Amino acid sequence: MKTVITCGHPYSGFQLAYEAQVQAGLALAQPSRREAITAEELHDKILKVHDLDRHGLGVNAPLEPGRVWQDLAVDLFIGNIDQGDWGWADARSAWLLSFWKDLDPQTRFVLAYSTPEYAIGTALRDRLAGPDDVETILASWMSYHAGMLRFYNRNPERCLLVNVSTLNLDPKSFIETLNGRFKLKLNPVASADQGDLGKIPAIAATLARSISQDHVEATSLYRELESAADIGAPGAAASDADKRLALAEYSALLSLLDQKSADAHECRERANRHQADLSKLADEISLRTEQLTQSQQTCDQLTQQLTGLSGQHEKLERQLAEVQRNSEKERLRLGQENELLLSQLHQVQEELEEYFVRLQGRSAQLAAEQTTVHELTQARDEQAKLATDRQAQIVKLTQARDEQAKLAADRQAQVQKLTQARDEQAKLATDRQAQIVKLTQARDEQAKLATDRQAQLEKLAQTQIEHERLKKQHAELTLTRNALESRLKDVDVAKSAKIAELARENEILLVQLHQVQEELEHYFLQWQELSARSAASAGELKANTRSHTESPQRSELLIDFRDEIDGDNWYYAEHDGRWAGPGLVSTLRVPPLGGRRCEFALDVVDAMEPEILAGMEVSLNGRRLDAAIEGTGYPTVVRSSFAVTDGDRQPVWEFRFSFPGTVSPAERGSDDQRHLAVRIRSLKLRAGE
Repeated sequence: MKTVITCGHPYSGFQLAYEAQVQAGLALAQPSRREAITAEELHDKILKVHDLDRHGLGVNAPLEPGRVWQDLAVDLFIGNIDQGDWGWADARSAWLLSFWKDLDPQTRFVLAYSTPEYAIGTALRDRLAGPDDVETILASWMSYHAGMLRFYNRNPERCLLVNVSTLNLDPKSFIETLNGRFKLKLNPVASADQGDLGKIPAIAATLARSISQDHVEATSLYRELESAADIGAPGAAASDADKRLALAEYSALLSLLDQKSADAHECRERANRHQADLSKLADEISLRTEQLTQSQQTCDQLTQQLTGLSGQHEKLERQLAEVQRNSEKERLRLGQENELLLSQLHQVQEELEEYFVRLQGRSAQLAAEQTTVHELTQARDEQAKLATDRQAQIVKLTQARDEQAKLAADRQAQVQKLTQARDEQAKLATDRQAQIVKLTQARDEQAKLATDRQAQLEKLAQTQIEHERLKKQHAELTLTRNALESRLKDVDVAKSAKIAELARENEILLVQLHQVQEELEHYFLQWQELSARSAASAGELKANTRSHTESPQRSELLIDFRDEIDGDNWYYAEHDGRWAGPGLVSTLRVPPLGGRRCEFALDVVDAMEPEILAGMEVSLNGRRLDAAIEGTGYPTVVRSSFAVTDGDRQPVWEFRFSFPGTVSPAERGSDDQRHLAVRIRSLKLRAGE
């Protein structure tokens, strides 16, 4: 499967080569599989991204699209993978030849060229250009064909260079050559008379030939194309038959002009009749003007109403701002009150915590004292019981003494002993009585302490009551705070409702304002229409002539070779400059500078050989300049200073850089097959006095 891309100058007739291939069986290109983009649409997008004319006539250097365009192109090829031999024709492919070549090794190119006069004649025939555009057509013809010739010389095995003038004569031979060169399987069609297909009028051809013969560079380039072409045609001057045909066409044009003159006379008579109708129309316009005046008065009234509505709108905006300020003040006041209440609440909580801690301490102390009182009371009860027991013993002893007194004789010894025991018991009773007194005093002290503890308990009870009162007050403060927060929310809701109401009123006012504006525009358009009709009936149309003023000349100019440049014999831009080659003469066209002298500074990044830079000659508009190289090594600067002569007062300056030779990196073991001279980063020009 092969992909055949046909291209040429837009006015060269390259489509004839593509039509012959399609008739022989070449499949038409289908849109891409994923994005559904055709090759022509892809070219449109690439030129648009590079800010270039979508027709390609303004392009003067090959384009190098990025990776994203390669992905779209691959998708286009995948969408046509099952077609066999297929292809398309587009003049803009001439600026993307390297892009398509690198995309697929099976891609082949049909480079169709024509004579300069054919391109000029085609543009004049199809009314695509006028006499003033001839130089532009020749310049684009040279750019296209120079680019195609360079590509053909570098890739002859993948290209077929063919003259379109041979396609009408022998399309079968063209298909056979195409099959043999590219190993295609197209079916050659039988030679047939193509009639006037691709022909241009004899007058246009004769005029175009006389114009192009004076263009030496275009003629020279055409001869190079003919010498390199795979299918070429010998150049031929206009024959006597062509001249007779041109004279016949000229006579027919004269007859046509006579007929047009008669038609013009009839048109003038019709114009006179229309003039009368225009007079009537003028009267109608006067009437309409009066109506327009009345409409203008109505418009003024509407304008006054609009002014009043605008004042009301401003008043509402001021009221809204006042409400917002009052709402903000109320919010701040409520916030301050809330903060004060919170501060008081925190203070009460701290006091309650202090009372609670003190109450806990007193409760613990009281519990300890009550335990001591209980223990002392138990000891007192035990002592009282013991005293009672001793008193009972005394009673018993007394009874025993009375009984022993009756037995005095025999129990004297026992009485004495009992007396002594009694005395001891009395002493013991006295001691016990003293202990009872002490216990009674201790009981009285415990009773007094119990009374004090009871007073403390009553005080604690009062503290608990105060605590409950503070808790109740805290609950009331909490309710008050909640009420204030609810009130604040209500204020916010009311404020939001007010704002929403004002917003609705603003929307209504805006709608009314738009309605008034639409009515004003309607009346203004009516007034414009009446004014235009009035102006049309007043007199004849007058042509406006544009006054072309010359733009001021520059005093300084910097050409960055990493950007697009206007010149020939330069390779694509690299990160630090652009190589000159493959030829020995490179040109650069720049806008002219003012002043009497000019300083020239050429920033050279590298050279294949020092001798190439040393032998480089620089000329301006055919006049050689004296240039000097600063220092040794690279980068370096080539400087010159020259006088601006009267011959330099032209729209474009052309610098020519002539080199003694070029060197290919392939000679030094590299894969780079280019022939290079020097690599230049920039050119700086500065005008002096």
